[in-house]
Amino acid sequence: IAAGGQVVTALADNAFGQHGGRIKDPFGNIWWVVSHVEDVVEDEMWKRLQDPVYAEAMRVAQETLDAELSGRRRGRSSAPVKTTS
Repeated sequence: IAAGGQVVTALADNAFGQHGGRIKDPFGNIWWVVSHVEDVVEDEMWKRLQDPVYAEAMRVAQETLDAELSGRRRGRSSAPVKTTS
């Protein structure tokens, strides 16, 4: 950031056991900066996505990336969908 980058998505914890965000460098590349915090089994991940804190983090992550990539002022998001295999 100090070298001219811009925050695309602020740092946050997600339902998958990661802490991270996104930045855009002065050349327009978007970098995902993520660290693994904990292992989360799939059932717990889906449970967490129902928690308003994790749901909001997912919404913000989707909308900020969509806005950056599309050039729209406001990005779009969608609810996670669990598929059966």
